[in-house]
Amino acid sequence: MPLPPRDVFAAAARRAVEELHTEWDALHSFQILWWDGKNLECRTYVAIDPAIGPGNYQALMIRIAREQVEKYPGDPPYAYLLQVESVGKPEMPEAAIAWCVDIHGRAWCASKFRDTGHIEEKYAPPGTVPHGARMIDGLFAVAQATGVTAHGLPMPLGERSN
Repeated sequence: MPLPPRDVFAAAARRAVEELHTEWDALHSFQILWWDGKNLECRTYVAIDPAIGPGNYQALMIRIAREQVEKYPGDPPYAYLLQVESVGKPEMPEAAIAWCVDIHGRAWCASKFRDTGHIEEKYAPPGTVPHGARMIDGLFAVAQATGVTAHGLPMPLGERSN
């Protein structure tokens, strides 16, 4: 199957903040996406209960992704998307942010700023996103694990165990 074009995933991230994020102070969400060779489809959408803190998103994403891989063994997911609202540093305005990561480690981020409604988009090739935010690290881990275990991709360099 051909590698999906980057603009398909960029559109998914943008849609998450532009069309699906319709009101502020909304629930965060986790989406599981499938690629059929022509189209990217969201088959699993999970609104995250506010009682689940961001520190627990990683475990939630792993559990849900594992369930979907087991449910569709011959047609596993291809990408994952996490949409959250964030208040950064004082100089950073509040934003709705969507991160989309595919099984190859490519990442797209779309941010819609609360004060202006302006949307910014970024693309990050594999290995270029700085890690540190546990929920984003979890998103990358889920995508990588799906790529290796369900799609037969090689373990990325630096990640191999002896």
